[in-house]
Amino acid sequence: GTGPVLDALSRLVRGAPPARLPGPRDAAALLARGKELIGERLADPDLTPDHVAAVLGVSRRYLYAVFAADVGPVAKYIRALRLERARDLLTSAGAGDRPVADVAVECGLPDPAHFSRLFRRSYGASPAAYRRSAGGLPAWNPQVQAGAPLSPGRQPTARFRSAPRSRADGPPA
Repeated sequence: GTGPVLDALSRLVRGAPPARLPGPRDAAALLARGKELIGERLADPDLTPDHVAAVLGVSRRYLYAVFAADVGPVAKYIRALRLERARDLLTSAGAGDRPVADVAVECGLPDPAHFSRLFRRSYGASPAAYRRSAGGLPAWNPQVQAGAPLSPGRQPTARFRSAPRSRADGPPA
């Protein structure tokens, strides 16, 4: 064989349509492979959209376009999965004696301060406070509590936010 570059040039010169490049060009298949890859490598702190695109053999831009149509930006998807896994680990049975830093590392977020900021932003409490308030129970979800069905393939995501206190409220009780 002459190689893929020469084959492509030959087809171009002859006016033939370009051959379909090998790889996951089907958006649904790419999305499924991307989600699977992210799930498998979630604990890897080097897991980035660029890494996912490189492993799948597509451009970062194409990967973002495929993910945006279904789940939103790739980086946000990775972060959300990491935080959901952390939440699950923090609230699982027997998790009370496990250091929060170990949970963070297992979820691909080795910087404890960064992990804590992200967790607090998503769940409204520090990881340790969330664990204490959850008491080892699954996270509360208003959709589940209200009986609303979740979309297929989605896991519940809790968001705990307290109302902002004014200075007139005084210190917390």
